[in-house]
Amino acid sequence: MKANLDPKIEIKPCDVDYYHVEHTRIITDSTGKHPEKNRRVQIYSRKEYDNMLRFIKKNGLGALNDDEIRVVHDPILQEKEEAAAKAKAAKEAEIKAKKEEAAEAKKAKV
Repeated sequence: MKANLDPKIEIKPCDVDYYHVEHTRIITDSTGKHPEKNRRVQIYSRKEYDNMLRFIKKNGLGALNDDEIRVVHDPILQEKEEAAAKAKAAKEAEIKAKKEEAAEAKKAKV
């Protein structure tokens, strides 16, 4: 399964209810001219994610030893997308049923 905010990242189906956050640390060589980005994806429950955000707000991103972080999979967005897909499918089914009723009514009149 692909992450909903970055389709290049694969996630396990059992982890769709968790936040996936990419942590990036930029390391430079001794000359400082060739930075290297080390990236890792960490999985957080909703409570752990909220705690991490509070920690960053209080102490700054540097306290995590990271230079950048970004959310690559948001479970709340996943839920909204699934709800929207279900609503769309229900609406399409309702439209199809109305069309079939209208077609049957036309046949009955003829």
